[in-house]
Amino acid sequence: MYVQKRRFLARRVIPELEKLCSALSNIKTRLKDRFLARSMDSFELQELRGCSGHEMKTTLNWWDMIWFGVGTVLGAGIFVLTGEAARNDAGPAVVVSYFISGISAMLSVLCYSEFAVELPVAGGSFSYLRVELGDFVAYIAAGIFCSSTLFLVLSTKGSSRFNSIAAVIHIVVLVFIFIMGLTKANPANFANFAPFGIRGILKGSAMLFFAYVGFDGVATLATLILMQPYTQIDVNAPFTLAFQAAGMNWAKYIVAFGALKGMTTVLLGNIIGQARYFTHIGRTHMAPPILSAINEKTGTPVNATVIMTVANSIVAFFTSLDILSNLLSIATLFIFSLVALALLVRRYYVTGETLDSDRKKLTALLVLIVGSSIGLAVYWAVAKDGWIGYAVTVPIWFLSTLGLQLTLKQARKPKLWGMPLVPWLPSASIAMNMFIMGSIDRESFIRFAAWTAILLVYYLFVALHASYDAAKEMQRKANATNNLEAEIITQENF
Repeated sequence: MYVQKRRFLARRVIPELEKLCSALSNIKTRLKDRFLARSMDSFELQELRGCSGHEMKTTLNWWDMIWFGVGTVLGAGIFVLTGEAARNDAGPAVVVSYFISGISAMLSVLCYSEFAVELPVAGGSFSYLRVELGDFVAYIAAGIFCSSTLFLVLSTKGSSRFNSIAAVIHIVVLVFIFIMGLTKANPANFANFAPFGIRGILKGSAMLFFAYVGFDGVATLATLILMQPYTQIDVNAPFTLAFQAAGMNWAKYIVAFGALKGMTTVLLGNIIGQARYFTHIGRTHMAPPILSAINEKTGTPVNATVIMTVANSIVAFFTSLDILSNLLSIATLFIFSLVALALLVRRYYVTGETLDSDRKKLTALLVLIVGSSIGLAVYWAVAKDGWIGYAVTVPIWFLSTLGLQLTLKQARKPKLWGMPLVPWLPSASIAMNMFIMGSIDRESFIRFAAWTAILLVYYLFVALHASYDAAKEMQRKANATNNLEAEIITQENF
């Protein structure tokens, strides 16, 4: 037995440990390789997709995508977070909070669109049903999770049709809320419009950002705060209980039904996006490769869909909505800032073409833009009064952006459509996103930092090496295939 253990250690364990130690000793080299690596379109569309074993069925068209987008944004942002933001943060001025978050979101979407040419946690939205049905509502929520997963696993197209119908119903409910709510409107509720001042408005914007819904959210919000004084709004089920307080008991059931439909479409839209996102990550081995598998029969990412649903369910059961909304807002604002920054780099830098002096100038100007934006947000969060910080950071941001426009020539032009007013709009997106982040509480930043640290540790010790080895292996196979094809062509010519 002892001899067998030694043989096992010698054959299996020790070589793996040596391989691990070798990989860890080369973290710097591998990190540089992954940071500078650029993949060709053919590699993304052929070799990488081949890691899934089977092709994912392409069944969605532009019409389906529009309705998935509509269904995704009509949920927690309207029926739950509005109540908390209005009652605790902004008061009636929460409509201004929505405008601010909407403008910031649209700037970010413009940045995203050039690259593209993209919560199920809203337990509070079931609060009214919980009052009526008790703990049975937990089974309703679990049923929605399971049925949504089943829809997506069996048929993406079927899920799209269901989502389109549900989204239409949801829009009808929103129109109903707006019209019927106005019949109980009281303009006196707007008397104390901004009880918490500009800081409350921006804090509301930060909370609502991750679920930005645009002008439909503003309209329904205006209805809500016209129906009730902001101090009487229920933070868990604002619309349903507002109709109840107005004496329209029959209407609250329609609103509750609409909220339930909204949560379902949000869940469908998010899971379908998350599953495909993690399918691609699994292909690169940055996440376990099991996530990349595509079911041969259904043509859907079954593993990723089921695993992400389970993960979402765990988060939903153990995380309160206010904590999660702030955490997701930080993550969303941070990612949107990175997208805007990446757009500036993409426009002004091309490897092998941009002069070294221009590269250094671009780096310095981008550092000043990001640094001044962060400084502006920090000063807003720390200094309750004063103006010196703004007098320093705002001119630095403005002059840095102006310098980018006047001293550097754009090295790359968009092929089909590009964001207008570059560098001003991407730079404004960075500044605005950072400034809104300055209104989020310190505890949320601590949670975000802790989660980011965990992911960095995972990346440096696991994902980096797995993705590096997988990329080199795929590249080796691709080179071997190309050499074989070249050899066959050469033989045919002779």
